[in-house]
Amino acid sequence: MVTLEDYDIMPAALSVKPGHVVFYVRNAGKTPHNFTIIDASGKALFNTPNFNQGEARVLEADLTPAASKFICTQPGHRSLGMEGTLTFG
Repeated sequence: MVTLEDYDIMPAALSVKPGHVVFYVRNAGKTPHNFTIIDASGKALFNTPNFNQGEARVLEADLTPAASKFICTQPGHRSLGMEGTLTFG
């Protein structure tokens, strides 16, 4: 379970195996958020739509080690701390 808050993503680091991964994402913040997986250049690879407090989404992604971070792309949210790191094990 990934939890989005104002302005954190918990946990801040996730270790996954390459291949098909299912993320369960809940918005516990007061503002709309999204969960977006990006590569090292900042290009969005997979994402949820924006969703509101108390709502949850499932994001299914076929991941390779090119995916390096996850963020919220709402304006200003990443700079306020809404980002985390993906590692592959």
